[in-house]
Amino acid sequence: MIVLTIPVTILSFGLFLLVINALMILLAARLVEGFHVNGFWWALLFSFILSIVTSVLDGVKKRDENSSDNI
Repeated sequence: MIVLTIPVTILSFGLFLLVINALMILLAARLVEGFHVNGFWWALLFSFILSIVTSVLDGVKKRDENSSDNI
């Protein structure tokens, strides 16, 4: 999906990736029993929070890798 939407992603400075993630969350909600999302805006909010958490964890991982390289 990301490859197919590269032009829109570039024009929106990457913000369209949040929409793609929200759509994937809605798809997961339809496929996974017991996982429910109350609409697109909640999925978009979840996508935004998920992106922030992923960025923070990735930064921590890189910092740990750099500190272990110095040992």
